[in-house]
Amino acid sequence: MSLLSARLPQVSPSRSNVLTGVLIGLALLACLIAFHGPLLELERRWSQQEEYSHGFLIPVVTAWLLWARRDLLRTSVGPPSWTGLALIVLAALMNTVGQLSAITILSQVGFVVTLAGIVLAFGGYSLLRATLIPIVFLLFAIPLPYFVDSVLTLQLQLISSKLGVFVIRLLQIPVYLDGNIIDLGTSKPPGQVLVGFAAETDDVEANALRKLRSKRLDLIVANDVGAPGAGFEHDTNEVMILGAYGVEEKLPMMSKADVARAVVDAAVRRLMPIRGASQ
Repeated sequence: MSLLSARLPQVSPSRSNVLTGVLIGLALLACLIAFHGPLLELERRWSQQEEYSHGFLIPVVTAWLLWARRDLLRTSVGPPSWTGLALIVLAALMNTVGQLSAITILSQVGFVVTLAGIVLAFGGYSLLRATLIPIVFLLFAIPLPYFVDSVLTLQLQLISSKLGVFVIRLLQIPVYLDGNIIDLGTSKPPGQVLVGFAAETDDVEANALRKLRSKRLDLIVANDVGAPGAGFEHDTNEVMILGAYGVEEKLPMMSKADVARAVVDAAVRRLMPIRGASQ
């Protein structure tokens, strides 16, 4: 009497890795669909804010890092971990809170957490170790929230003003600093036009004129930082240029580069009569 042994079919490691890759690909597709809103907001800020335009390169660099590690990735697929599912649930909660509260950075960080969760859920801790650096690198593509960005921009302006005053005083030139306004006052030489800037939230014209007169400015460029499309977090601005007798020019909404050119033109127009009289 012979014994018949039945053997169950086994999946080869290579086919198992291919199946894991397909499942990870489908999970990534679902992740892109779930987070499409926050990802589109990322693309918008990369396009509109020059300081974050590097964001377009981050996914490319991440893809290159993964491609460079492709042999390691194939051999790093391990047993799935339930911790990955917990990370995915956490990321879904972050996405929900982020979209309901309009704090999109929560959703955007949640997207990166989801990627780590997917890798952990299908490839285990060994695969997560192999992909951790490229995944974490994606965080550098996420812009700071607008309110943090505005505060940092203002603080950096104050620091640059203080450094400018320090250098001017090293040259033994009298100078006065008020906020981010550097005032040369009566010490300015003949033929110089002094232009100031006033970022206001209310009574823009009145407050700007008061600053112009108290700082003995020739011109002051004023804008309402709370107006739509204006302020620190936008690439456009809507300003008015004031002289001693009030508004000299109101500029419509335009790029900040065009505003800068208009301010220089106004200063040149003011400078020409001064130069003519001194000759």
